[in-house]
Amino acid sequence: MRNQFFSLYIILVLTFVSVGWGLDQIFSHVNDDDETVDQLVLYEKLIGLGTERLQASNETSWNEIVNELKTGLGAPLIIENIDEFLLPGDDQQKLMQGNIIYLGDGDEIYFHQRIGNSSNILSLGPVSQKEKIAPLEIILAMVFYSCLALVLFLWFWPLWKNLQILNRTTIEFGRGHFDARAKLPSSSSLSAMAHTFNNMAARIQRLIKSQKEFTNAVSHELRTPIARLRFGIEMLQVAEKLEDRDKQLHGMHSDIDELDNLVDEILTYARLDSDSPELIIRRQDLQPLLRKLLEKMADEYPDILISNNLDELDEAILVEINEQYITRAVENLLRNAIKHTQTEVQLNVYLNKHTIEIHVEDDGAGILPVDRKQIFEPFIRLDSSRNRSSGGSGLGLAIVHRITKWHHGDTWVTDAKLGGARFCISLPIVFEVS
Repeated sequence: MRNQFFSLYIILVLTFVSVGWGLDQIFSHVNDDDETVDQLVLYEKLIGLGTERLQASNETSWNEIVNELKTGLGAPLIIENIDEFLLPGDDQQKLMQGNIIYLGDGDEIYFHQRIGNSSNILSLGPVSQKEKIAPLEIILAMVFYSCLALVLFLWFWPLWKNLQILNRTTIEFGRGHFDARAKLPSSSSLSAMAHTFNNMAARIQRLIKSQKEFTNAVSHELRTPIARLRFGIEMLQVAEKLEDRDKQLHGMHSDIDELDNLVDEILTYARLDSDSPELIIRRQDLQPLLRKLLEKMADEYPDILISNNLDELDEAILVEINEQYITRAVENLLRNAIKHTQTEVQLNVYLNKHTIEIHVEDDGAGILPVDRKQIFEPFIRLDSSRNRSSGGSGLGLAIVHRITKWHHGDTWVTDAKLGGARFCISLPIVFEVS
């Protein structure tokens, strides 16, 4: 809005200055060269005719003639004694010679002429010029304000049209047409506002679409274990042998654990699926965190070889992270690799100039290049089976992507040297300590 104010302010100032100056020049030219000259000539002729008539008449009838002339003239007219009428040298000499002289007093003019060779003069005035030029002033004032109104109209008309476009767009967006966008020319003073609105609308549209997809996916994910639980309850009711009952109870406990894990994953992803997640960031060395996590994975999966290259690193690596979420991200990568590996999983850390990269790879079947782009989307599974051993929430890698994003890092997947898939995350380094 600051640009709109200054543009209007500059336009108004330039309009006032230019139009005012132009009309002043016109007024001065017309008033000085035409109107004033016409008035002087008129009054000179009137006073000349008056002195001629007085000169041709008897002095005893002068007062009667002056009163008659005043009535027809509509202006002050008097006879004065020349001895009492003192003027500067040149004007006094012209007056004595019978010439008409006129004297100005502000906006008022006085005309004087000697009556023949007598000792009297005929004086006309004061006569105001304002009455004569009032129509001209009105015309020029009308021109001035018309020009000003035209400039304001030319400035406000496109602004009003653009505001109408914005208003219609917001109304359409409020009615649920989330693809509505304000299309304004780049030259418009409201283009920045329209751009901001369009970005906001696009963001809201993406969020609504994401929420709908998320809700549909969650309902689908919950439906499967719930259906298995319902089936387990029915089988439990008709089971006669203790072994069959124990089998169904074990399966139901597994389904409950799956539901519990799914809810936990959904809540974690929902917390991270926002523009400003509340993450408590601390500066710390990444190596102890990774070693502790590797020990945990080794205890849970003693049959899987989980190797690493942490012993090859000679320096501490300080990063600004939320320990809980970064641990969750790396753990999700390790569990994903363990689920798809055959015998071995590797965790390797590589230190670059400005980032640290954590690679987790396995010797499983790998991921085709065509599938790598969508692997970090929520509820995406390349394995379509839904049994308890190979299933999952489909949120693990999506959570990794979200956590890394809010730590200003990146995620990607490539082929592993072991033959399977290599999942990588990068994080910015604060500084390095030897």
